[in-house]
Amino acid sequence: MTINGVAIDMPAGANISIVNGIVTIGGRKATTYSQSGSVVVNITGDVGNLTADGDATVTGNANDVSAGGSVTCGSVAGDVTAGGSVRAAGRLGGSISAGGSVRIG
Repeated sequence: MTINGVAIDMPAGANISIVNGIVTIGGRKATTYSQSGSVVVNITGDVGNLTADGDATVTGNANDVSAGGSVTCGSVAGDVTAGGSVRAAGRLGGSISAGGSVRIG
């Protein structure tokens, strides 16, 4: 996983929260980061649930994704909530709530 270009180790399928400069993985504080400007989270592989202040990209699958910015993802088993647009390349199992456009497929 990278946050604004900084790599952070995480186990596959972990629940991730990136809020107010604090990164929590599996319910435990993993690290903090300097929050200046927009926050961009990129995850390669599968993730459990993801909550992020800014834009979130998951190159893989997720359970639920909630982001203050836009969301780009593979398949999502649950719901996607985004303050911006949503682009999903795979299957969605739940609902989508987006402040911008929605594109599936």
